[in-house]
Amino acid sequence: MKRWIAYCIAPLLGIAGVVFVMPGCVTTGTILPPEQRIIQDVIEIEGKSQDELYVSCMKWMTKTFKSSKEVIQYQDKEAGTIVGKGYTIATDSLFIKDANKANLIDAIFGGPAEIAKPYLWFTMTLETKDGRVRITFDQIGWTHYLSAEPSNIETVKWFNAARPNFEPILEDLEAFLKQPEEEW
Repeated sequence: MKRWIAYCIAPLLGIAGVVFVMPGCVTTGTILPPEQRIIQDVIEIEGKSQDELYVSCMKWMTKTFKSSKEVIQYQDKEAGTIVGKGYTIATDSLFIKDANKANLIDAIFGGPAEIAKPYLWFTMTLETKDGRVRITFDQIGWTHYLSAEPSNIETVKWFNAARPNFEPILEDLEAFLKQPEEEW
């Protein structure tokens, strides 16, 4: 009887071990120093003051993210700084394959009702000066579920897979800032 229980439970413990270890796979490989785990760009906008760009960035955040009140963590109009937290869905196959593994394990063991997707979480800092905006993404992490705590992306492999997912955000911000002001 004891041997039968051991044969039945051992495979379950192996799969359960995969569930608990899987978020750790983000840290396998060459570790990047923290100062290299950022994505940063400067957008030149001629003819706009720091105040105008600050207001435009606030409008962009309001239109881009579902709840800007939850996204914006800090704002200082005089300094021209806005800090927010957000997420995007990763499109790289590395993240998608890992989310699919989580869906399989959830199907077998009755996991959360939510379908696993590769969510990339980040802190975003917008700094405005006359004629330019600097946007910085840092504290980049990922998770399968919106309700879960993200695992930090610390390796070259996972960071390089995450990087292209920020291009659409950068392009959207630049297009928004460069559009002419509407007169009403």
